Amino acid sequence: MGLQDFSTDHFYQLLRMTLLARKTTPMKVGDIQVEDYRVVHLSHSGNDKINVVQPEYAKYCPGIQGVVGKGFYEAWKGMLASEEQKKFVAAHWDRGIKSIKNASLREYLAERYE
Repeated sequence: MGLQDFSTDHFYQLLRMTLLARKTTPMKVGDIQVEDYRVVHLSHSGNDKINVVQPEYAKYCPGIQGVVGKGFYEAWKGMLASEEQKKFVAAHWDRGIKSIKNASLREYLAERYE
C-alpha cells in the first residue's frame, strides 16, 4: 500500500483528518487542554458509493484491491494501527438523527439533511 492508494476522496479525507488530529494532539487552546482525539465519520446509510469500497477506486489505487466490495469503514479501520482504531468512530447520520431526544433538534436535522 502506498500514498497513491489514499487518493480516493473518502480514504484521503480520513487520512487528512487522522494526520491532523495526531499532529495537533496534545495541545492547549486558550484555557482548554486537548489531551486526545476521536475521528468521527458520518455517512448516509443508503450511500453505497461511500459505504462500500467500489471497484473503480482500485483502478488508480492498486493497494486497496483487496478491500473492494467490503464496507468502507471496515476497510479503513483495517488500515489503521490498533491504537488508531480505538480513536475512529463511524456511523450513519440518518439513523443517528432518530435517536436525538430533543424533538425540535431532531425535526430540524431530519428536515435539513434527509
